[in-house]
Amino acid sequence: MPRHSETRYLPYTPEQLFDLVADVARYDEFLPWVVAVRIRSSSEKETVADLVVGFNAFKERFTSRVVKERPTQICVDYVEGPLKYLHNEWNFERAPDGGTNVGFSVDFAFRSRLFETLAGSMFDRALRRMTVAFEQRAAALYGINRSSRRAWPEAGLPNGSFRQKTSGLRRFLPGWRHGQRARTQRCRRASAVSRRQAQRCR
Repeated sequence: MPRHSETRYLPYTPEQLFDLVADVARYDEFLPWVVAVRIRSSSEKETVADLVVGFNAFKERFTSRVVKERPTQICVDYVEGPLKYLHNEWNFERAPDGGTNVGFSVDFAFRSRLFETLAGSMFDRALRRMTVAFEQRAAALYGINRSSRRAWPEAGLPNGSFRQKTSGLRRFLPGWRHGQRARTQRCRRASAVSRRQAQRCR
């Protein structure tokens, strides 16, 4: 059961990063291994989408429900496909310098033991590639403004590959984590409501 969570700083506003992650329809333009996207339904608060993921001879379709709370949180829950389950969260906390502390977590499991073994062996590399892809996308869409350069000179690293900003962050983390736990609970309640509504409509 691959599982990962991390917090990192990026020199963009929560609104900018939220819009980037929420734009599921364009994932096939920049995310590695996402070869096609089909949006089943989309609104301000929720998107249901099919993603076709391909790697060499392997190709699978995943359907996910994306619950959105702009600009602070995005929750992704698995609907159907080859997985047992998937839960993914993005949390966007505005930093004092105008950038964003991004909280990211993912937890999933495959039905197939073979896929589970393959996923475990590739998980770290795939996660790094995905993280870099999102950072490069942000740099391509938004560039780097002057205030971000002053607050974090390393944001100017080539290829959009940003290092975590740790200086000055520790004093904000206790309150941030407390808020993240509260947002996670709201996210799970919203996801549960969405699932019940979908079941009633079947």
